[in-house]
Amino acid sequence: MRNKLTEDNPTLFIDQYGDPVIASTARELADKAGGRKITKQYQDKKDGRVVWNGYVVGSRWFTAFKWKEVEA
Repeated sequence: MRNKLTEDNPTLFIDQYGDPVIASTARELADKAGGRKITKQYQDKKDGRVVWNGYVVGSRWFTAFKWKEVEA
């Protein structure tokens, strides 16, 4: 199952400087990052696939990380 950005599914984004931003949508990420233009970022895999891995907002590159909350 693919994880999508949704209002109820926040995503951790980390930019190239190591600064974290938690956002539920690409627009929210852009607002928090202080940018306007949003471009999808892709990564080439060793097996030849190209996969989405985050966004470029202005001059910052954000890599997306998913997690699940664990109940104690």
